[in-house]
Amino acid sequence: ELIPNVTTAAVKETISRSAVKCLTPEKAGQLLRERTAYAIQNRDQVKPLTPPDRPVLRIEFANYGQAEWASLMPGAEIEPQTTTVRYQAKDILEAYQAMLVMTELAMRTTFS
Repeated sequence: ELIPNVTTAAVKETISRSAVKCLTPEKAGQLLRERTAYAIQNRDQVKPLTPPDRPVLRIEFANYGQAEWASLMPGAEIEPQTTTVRYQAKDILEAYQAMLVMTELAMRTTFS
């Protein structure tokens, strides 16, 4: 939806948070070769993604403890009754940097 006409190749399907169903390496390789050739052929149909001027970063964490740690970053806040932390960035670079900081903080949690 974000990039109309983009070519993709699904080589695995999520079953749960810790399990996936994968194509065999041979089938995945064949699909990737086919989709890559198609993508190159149709590259003029794809327009680059233009980030918003003031992006809102929203990260859903696995548990509340992680969300609490991530929300320690100045300007970040937990959305009520969720494990989602929201941050209003001034530009896409700041949103990316905030994502790195919040995920690093969240990894510090030892409780949920």
